[in-house]
Amino acid sequence: MYAAIEQHEQLPKIDYFSFAVRIKNDVAGYIMVDHKLKIKLIDGQPRFGLCLLACSVWDKPGHLQAHYTNKDIDEYAPKEKRWQKMKVKSLTAQEKTVLAIAKQGKTHKEIAKRLKVKPQTVLNIQSSIYRKLNVNSIVQAITHATHRHLIFVPALNNRMKPDKKQVVKKQRRAMTSEKLQRIQEKLNRGESVNSIAKQVNIGEWTIRYAIEVTKKLKKKHSAFEN
Repeated sequence: MYAAIEQHEQLPKIDYFSFAVRIKNDVAGYIMVDHKLKIKLIDGQPRFGLCLLACSVWDKPGHLQAHYTNKDIDEYAPKEKRWQKMKVKSLTAQEKTVLAIAKQGKTHKEIAKRLKVKPQTVLNIQSSIYRKLNVNSIVQAITHATHRHLIFVPALNNRMKPDKKQVVKKQRRAMTSEKLQRIQEKLNRGESVNSIAKQVNIGEWTIRYAIEVTKKLKKKHSAFEN
């Protein structure tokens, strides 16, 4: 591994190297760990290295990679004994979304429910991801996609969170003068915003917006509030 690293011709441009190694373990005999090596160059030559170890998703040693500061990745081919640019197949927006949700610990059934598709559809998407990333499990897929900056899905947040302007516009239409008066009376009696929201069947944020932004409502402060 270290001989291959020293042979790399672009050391000054490399952010760090990564590879999987096997270490002895009293319980399992051995375990696989990811070795992250950041090299310190002096006069253009490697002199020191900062090493970080973490549990690996790989089941075999190897997988030597060079990670550039610009996010490009080189991979070492042991048989040819040379470095080569890693060919990363792009993921579709749907595949990125599945990985993004799976990274939160959701099962394929939970992902299917969130995306409003069949569980088998999610399994098919995961199989496609495995083929593209050359991995065998969702854990490996998440690890490698994160490592290669493939998971980030700008559209995901937009899809999950409604546009603020649309929400405000909709809420303003719902807040009639009669409803405002009813809510204000409950606020005057010292009832909580959460309780009032449930009683009048309106979003809690709508009431808070009317209190804090439009000032159409005024919350009664308790004696314990500063």
